[in-house]
Amino acid sequence: MGKEKKQPKVRGKYSKYAKHYNKDWEKEPEFKGFVVKSNESKVKDLILSAHVACHSSVRTIDHLGEVINTIISKHENESKSSMPTLKLHRTKCSKIICKVISPCLQRDLVKDVGEGWFTLIIDESTDTTTLKHLALMI
Repeated sequence: MGKEKKQPKVRGKYSKYAKHYNKDWEKEPEFKGFVVKSNESKVKDLILSAHVACHSSVRTIDHLGEVINTIISKHENESKSSMPTLKLHRTKCSKIICKVISPCLQRDLVKDVGEGWFTLIIDESTDTTTLKHLALMI
């Protein structure tokens, strides 16, 4: 039969060793809380990012994250359960909105509109920092 191709080793720009994730790291007590790969934290990040995208500015997520972590720590003291702290800030939140939420919403919007007629509302504005914004609504 044919030979199986080996996966190329992924290396950083300046590293001489291959970078890869090792499942054994999750079991090490030294890495507890540092190495986390769970869908639960990803779902929390998505929900909060969607909330911020709909109801407030991205800058508020820094303070909101601190408030949520305070609530979690008080809850842990009462119930003796350990919940991971929220690690969501402006940069991660904006990337989730741009790279995950926006493409999904765009795909759903294109599917909903299809070949039918629609109205396009355009709004332009300039921020106090002379940053220009363009909002398009269907």
